[in-house]
Amino acid sequence: MSIFNKLSALVFSFGLACGFVLILHWPVHAAVPPHWRYWLPADGLGESCSNSVYTGPSGAVWVNHGHIQQMSRLDGYSVCLLPSPGVGVPVYESASGVLWSICEDGFLKYTYEGDWSAGEWKRFNVGGIDPNRTPFFPIRDGLILYVQSPNILLFDAVRGKTSIVKDIYETEIGGFYCMIPARGGGVWIGAKGILAKLDISVDDPPHYTWNEYVLDNEFQEFEIISLTEDEHGAVFAVVAAGNGAERFLLEYSGAGWEILYKDASGTLERGWGGIDGRYWLFQSPFSLTAVEGERLISTGQNKVLSRVLLDVCIEEKGVFWLATGEGLARYAPAVWRPPSGALERATLVHGMLEDPQGRVWFAFADALVCHEKDEWRPYPLPAGHTLEELKAEPVCFLSGGHIAVKTQAGLFSFEPASGIYTPIEHPRNQTISLIATREDGTIWTVSHGNGETALDIFDGRAFETVLQVRDSVILDTTLRHVLEDREGNLWFGGLNGLTRWRNGEWKVYGSKDGFTETSVNCIHQREDGAIWIGGRDSIMEFKAGRWRTIRTGLDMTRGIRTTRDGSVWAASGTGLHRYSDGSWVTHTWREGLPDAAVYDVFEDSQGRLWAGTTSGLSLYHHEADLDPPQTIMPEGANSKEYAPGGAQFFFTGIDQWKYTPRDRLLFSFRIDDRDWSPFQEDTVAVIPRQSAGEHTFSVR
Repeated sequence: MSIFNKLSALVFSFGLACGFVLILHWPVHAAVPPHWRYWLPADGLGESCSNSVYTGPSGAVWVNHGHIQQMSRLDGYSVCLLPSPGVGVPVYESASGVLWSICEDGFLKYTYEGDWSAGEWKRFNVGGIDPNRTPFFPIRDGLILYVQSPNILLFDAVRGKTSIVKDIYETEIGGFYCMIPARGGGVWIGAKGILAKLDISVDDPPHYTWNEYVLDNEFQEFEIISLTEDEHGAVFAVVAAGNGAERFLLEYSGAGWEILYKDASGTLERGWGGIDGRYWLFQSPFSLTAVEGERLISTGQNKVLSRVLLDVCIEEKGVFWLATGEGLARYAPAVWRPPSGALERATLVHGMLEDPQGRVWFAFADALVCHEKDEWRPYPLPAGHTLEELKAEPVCFLSGGHIAVKTQAGLFSFEPASGIYTPIEHPRNQTISLIATREDGTIWTVSHGNGETALDIFDGRAFETVLQVRDSVILDTTLRHVLEDREGNLWFGGLNGLTRWRNGEWKVYGSKDGFTETSVNCIHQREDGAIWIGGRDSIMEFKAGRWRTIRTGLDMTRGIRTTRDGSVWAASGTGLHRYSDGSWVTHTWREGLPDAAVYDVFEDSQGRLWAGTTSGLSLYHHEADLDPPQTIMPEGANSKEYAPGGAQFFFTGIDQWKYTPRDRLLFSFRIDDRDWSPFQEDTVAVIPRQSAGEHTFSVR
């Protein structure tokens, strides 16, 4: 499976006057959207009001509601309703997959036989339990840990016995305020001035380990009012002063406490960790904010993200769930994101290179920026200079590790060791307007002056003239790219079209040759030798002496690159487009890219894919969405027999947790073992009449 593909397939057998069989294998081709997804009754949820949410070890998400008799189970593709244990009480799934909840003077265990919707809750009487005030968690099936001041207790459902695990008077704690399950087992407990960890062994009877992590002196009189733990074991605690006047978000990661945020308003209720150093704040009545370094990014309100937050559930990889009075929300980081630790530069990025040391260089509008390991080092361009943004290759490597940088007013050689930019002058005092990479480490330069245009090879020290032309129509000042193909032909593209130099002869391509683009922004040669031209609206291909249009509606293709898996990526004004096996997939702001034009795309030696846009840099995270979508063929919508003119098949799909919206899914189909069709958005396949007998229709 390609790292950029997710497939889920469905097979449909049919024939003349025959029945059909559905066989699901799970390969739909999916793109990937960012941020928020919502569940409401229209999606199968029991009701909008969602009081508690919990992701169990099975991967299912359990949601209990308010004053209705049902709760909801989500598996990512559908919602199943089952009996509710009570109004708004939490529901937890044990490690063995058993559901536990709480009631007045007792605990509840859910039992069923095969059908989740047809089970029932079995009661275990335990005196003194208040479902609205008693924190609890099933540490193992049949063993329920709970807090009933002044003690932490363990209820053994098998034996029907309760035992004291920890007496508050044996600790430094003045009172228990909150409890959450710990990712490595056991529980975290928040109290006044102290965070405690209770670990419980798997022995029978179990053994207990109690550790206390005292807050710093300035917070000794603060109460821990809420806790969360991230996938790396860091604990986030909201602490409140006794008078409620101010609150803080603190983080404990094993090496001590760190203050993340101070809230003087006293409205901070919850905080939790995210990815790439981000963390989240929730303040009443309903304000959700992401914190990235010094930036506070507010999340806008909508129907679900409004009114009241009732519960939070933290998963891995930055994913979390919010249960609100108006619905259920899931946040999942986008597949395209600004790289961690990167400089906050919302400017043009056009040009990306990697040197032999593994350092990746990015050409921003006003600086070269070096990324090495976790460090980002900017090297501002000389005063008064900005990057030449309209050329296909404004930066190229030179011999000796130097980097040629084309600005709007000149050409410079940048030395990474010293950080110095040295101007490069043409020996005939011509103006250098264009540079481009050559395979041997030298570069092409195009220069103008004295009534002529020159094509030179520059090795970092000297210029070697290859062509001199006085016909400004052939090579003019509007050139944007030059490419030497594997046969030694030279291709020149710019605002005035496309020209090729071959065996001492010029060829200007136009509509009579089948080349219909009016301008050229970039030129790329594929592995199979085909030449791709990125133009004003389309990409055109020259192969075996013929032109054909590959894709239209691109609004200026600025860069084309082939990655190691053979995919071709095109950076354009309408997004980043990937071509593989005859199919296109488009990445835009809906996949997390900035809402801006894409100028360049680059794969480094580690396989990381970078996108340079007019609003900054993005990095692709394929691991953000590995769950496959499912293909669906509605049984009642598809015929069991051929009509005289053939057959139509209707299908749709759903991505797990709605990560890819339905309108972004792409489908491919085939008959029997024939070639698959290109992926496309259509959800109807028209199949011509086939030979008599049974045939198999497959869609993915």
